[in-house]
Amino acid sequence: ANAFQKRARLDYAEQTYLSGRKLLGDYFAFITELATIYGQMGKKTEQLNEFLKYLEADENNLEAVKKALSMSFSSPEDFEPLKQVVLQKVQE
Repeated sequence: ANAFQKRARLDYAEQTYLSGRKLLGDYFAFITELATIYGQMGKKTEQLNEFLKYLEADENNLEAVKKALSMSFSSPEDFEPLKQVVLQKVQE
């Protein structure tokens, strides 16, 4: 996956991490890696979902998530996916 990232093949890196997660049978595997890739790809909703998994894995990750969100979300348009993801989680 790192080799794909270095070559700007983020779609392949994403698929590699997702395949690895599936093979390991670990819902929480590669969370930060996928969040980073999704941020680079502009997939804000997917990035948010990975950050939520990171918090679900350990709520002590809150400060790291807050910092990452502050770096990734800067324009008003960036926050629309956040609203949608939060509403979806609240409705669950």
